[in-house]
Amino acid sequence: PWIIDNTADALTVFDVSGGPGTSAIEVGQGSTLTLANSILSDISGGYCLVNDPANEATGLTATYTLFDQCDLGESENVTIDNGTCLIGESPMFVDTDVPDLTLQPGSAAIDSGDPAGDYSNEPSPNGCRVNMGAYGNSFSATSKPGAQHCN
Repeated sequence: PWIIDNTADALTVFDVSGGPGTSAIEVGQGSTLTLANSILSDISGGYCLVNDPANEATGLTATYTLFDQCDLGESENVTIDNGTCLIGESPMFVDTDVPDLTLQPGSAAIDSGDPAGDYSNEPSPNGCRVNMGAYGNSFSATSKPGAQHCN
Protein backbone atom coordinates (compact mmCIF):
# COMPACT_ATOMS: atom_id res chain seq x y z
CA PRO A 1 0.00 0.00 0.00
CA TRP A 2 0.92 3.65 -0.31
CA ILE A 3 1.52 5.32 3.02
CA ILE A 4 0.89 9.03 2.71
CA ASP A 5 0.85 11.90 5.18
CA ASN A 6 -0.91 15.24 4.67
CA THR A 7 -2.58 15.76 1.26
CA ALA A 8 -2.93 13.72 -1.92
CA ASP A 9 -4.60 15.03 -5.05
CA ALA A 10 -5.32 13.42 -8.40
CA LEU A 11 -4.13 9.87 -7.77
CA THR A 12 -5.03 6.80 -9.77
CA VAL A 13 -4.43 3.60 -7.82
CA PHE A 14 -5.33 0.48 -9.80
CA ASP A 15 -4.89 -3.28 -9.41
CA VAL A 16 -3.50 -3.59 -5.91
CA SER A 17 -3.29 -7.22 -4.85
CA GLY A 18 -1.49 -8.88 -2.03
CA GLY A 19 -3.97 -11.06 -0.25
CA PRO A 20 -6.25 -10.49 2.71
CA GLY A 21 -5.79 -7.17 4.48
CA THR A 22 -4.14 -5.47 1.51
CA SER A 23 -5.22 -1.88 0.99
CA ALA A 24 -4.46 0.75 -1.62
CA ILE A 25 -3.68 3.61 0.79
CA GLU A 26 -2.97 3.43 4.51
CA VAL A 27 -2.56 6.27 6.98
CA GLY A 28 -0.34 5.43 9.94
CA GLN A 29 -0.88 6.28 13.59
CA GLY A 30 -0.66 10.01 14.25
CA SER A 31 -0.77 10.91 10.54
CA THR A 32 -3.52 12.59 8.54
CA LEU A 33 -4.58 12.62 4.91
CA THR A 34 -7.06 14.52 2.80
CA LEU A 35 -7.57 12.69 -0.50
CA ALA A 36 -9.28 14.42 -3.42
CA ASN A 37 -9.82 14.08 -7.18
CA SER A 38 -8.64 10.47 -7.16
CA ILE A 39 -9.57 7.03 -8.47
CA LEU A 40 -9.09 3.83 -6.43
CA SER A 41 -10.01 0.68 -8.36
CA ASP A 42 -9.51 -3.09 -8.31
CA ILE A 43 -8.16 -3.50 -4.78
CA SER A 44 -7.99 -7.28 -4.24
CA GLY A 45 -8.28 -8.61 -0.71
CA GLY A 46 -8.67 -5.34 1.15
CA TYR A 47 -10.05 -1.84 1.51
CA CYS A 48 -9.32 1.09 -0.75
CA LEU A 49 -8.48 3.32 2.23
CA VAL A 50 -7.41 2.38 5.76
CA ASN A 51 -6.82 4.75 8.65
CA ASP A 52 -4.94 3.49 11.70
CA PRO A 53 -7.49 2.49 14.38
CA ALA A 54 -5.76 4.79 16.90
CA ASN A 55 -6.55 7.81 14.70
CA GLU A 56 -9.85 9.69 14.62
CA ALA A 57 -11.89 8.88 11.49
CA THR A 58 -11.60 12.55 10.50
CA GLY A 59 -7.83 12.04 10.18
CA LEU A 60 -8.40 10.44 6.78
CA THR A 61 -10.93 12.23 4.60
CA ALA A 62 -11.88 11.49 0.99
CA THR A 63 -13.70 13.92 -1.29
CA TYR A 64 -14.24 13.87 -5.06
CA THR A 65 -12.89 10.32 -5.30
CA LEU A 66 -14.13 7.31 -7.26
CA PHE A 67 -14.08 3.93 -5.49
CA ASP A 68 -14.55 0.75 -7.53
CA GLN A 69 -14.04 -2.93 -6.72
CA CYS A 70 -12.60 -2.60 -3.23
CA ASP A 71 -12.93 -6.20 -1.98
CA LEU A 72 -13.61 -5.38 1.69
CA GLY A 73 -15.29 -2.05 0.98
CA GLU A 74 -14.27 1.53 0.38
CA SER A 75 -12.72 2.24 3.74
CA GLU A 76 -12.02 1.47 7.36
CA ASN A 77 -12.03 4.30 9.94
CA VAL A 78 -12.32 6.99 7.24
CA THR A 79 -14.56 10.00 6.66
CA ILE A 80 -15.95 9.79 3.12
CA ASP A 81 -17.95 12.70 1.74
CA ASN A 82 -20.74 10.70 0.11
CA GLY A 83 -22.03 13.87 -1.52
CA THR A 84 -18.88 14.20 -3.62
CA CYS A 85 -17.52 10.65 -3.97
CA LEU A 86 -18.56 8.08 -6.54
CA ILE A 87 -19.03 4.63 -4.99
CA GLY A 88 -19.12 1.52 -7.17
CA GLU A 89 -18.78 3.41 -10.45
CA SER A 90 -16.40 1.93 -12.98
CA PRO A 91 -13.65 4.38 -13.94
CA MET A 92 -13.86 3.03 -17.50
CA PHE A 93 -10.13 3.00 -18.18
CA VAL A 94 -9.13 2.80 -21.86
CA ASP A 95 -7.16 -0.46 -21.53
CA THR A 96 -6.13 -2.04 -18.23
CA ASP A 97 -4.00 -4.69 -19.96
CA VAL A 98 -1.49 -2.20 -21.41
CA PRO A 99 -2.16 -0.41 -18.93
CA ASP A 100 -3.68 2.76 -20.34
CA LEU A 101 -5.42 4.34 -17.35
CA THR A 102 -6.80 7.32 -19.24
CA LEU A 103 -10.58 7.50 -19.13
CA GLN A 104 -13.03 6.51 -21.84
CA PRO A 105 -15.39 9.36 -22.85
CA GLY A 106 -18.34 7.83 -20.92
CA SER A 107 -16.53 7.64 -17.57
CA ALA A 108 -18.31 9.07 -14.51
CA ALA A 109 -14.91 10.43 -13.35
CA ILE A 110 -14.82 12.99 -16.18
CA ASP A 111 -15.68 16.50 -14.99
CA SER A 112 -16.44 15.12 -11.50
CA GLY A 113 -13.47 16.48 -9.54
CA ASP A 114 -13.55 19.34 -7.06
CA PRO A 115 -15.42 22.27 -8.65
CA ALA A 116 -12.72 24.58 -7.26
CA GLY A 117 -9.95 22.46 -8.86
CA ASP A 118 -7.83 23.71 -11.74
CA TYR A 119 -8.85 22.27 -15.14
CA SER A 120 -7.00 24.79 -17.33
CA ASN A 121 -4.55 22.19 -18.71
CA GLU A 122 -7.29 19.86 -19.95
CA PRO A 123 -7.85 19.87 -23.73
CA SER A 124 -10.83 21.53 -25.36
CA PRO A 125 -13.61 20.99 -24.54
CA ASN A 126 -12.66 20.70 -20.88
CA GLY A 127 -16.15 20.64 -19.38
CA CYS A 128 -15.32 23.49 -16.98
CA ARG A 129 -14.38 21.05 -14.23
CA VAL A 130 -11.35 18.89 -13.47
CA ASN A 131 -11.42 15.14 -14.09
CA MET A 132 -10.74 12.69 -11.26
CA GLY A 133 -7.55 10.65 -11.38
CA ALA A 134 -3.94 11.13 -12.38
CA TYR A 135 -4.80 12.62 -15.79
CA GLY A 136 -7.06 15.35 -14.39
CA ASN A 137 -5.85 18.85 -15.30
CA SER A 138 -3.39 17.45 -17.84
CA PHE A 139 -3.16 17.48 -21.62
CA SER A 140 -4.07 13.74 -21.49
CA ALA A 141 -7.43 14.34 -19.80
CA THR A 142 -10.46 12.90 -21.59
CA SER A 143 -13.27 15.18 -22.70
CA LYS A 144 -16.91 14.25 -22.17
CA PRO A 145 -19.00 14.14 -25.36
CA GLY A 146 -20.87 17.43 -25.75
CA ALA A 147 -18.88 19.21 -23.06
CA GLN A 148 -18.44 22.97 -23.28
CA HIS A 149 -15.05 24.65 -23.10
CA CYS A 150 -14.10 27.12 -20.39
CA ASN A 151 -10.88 29.06 -19.95
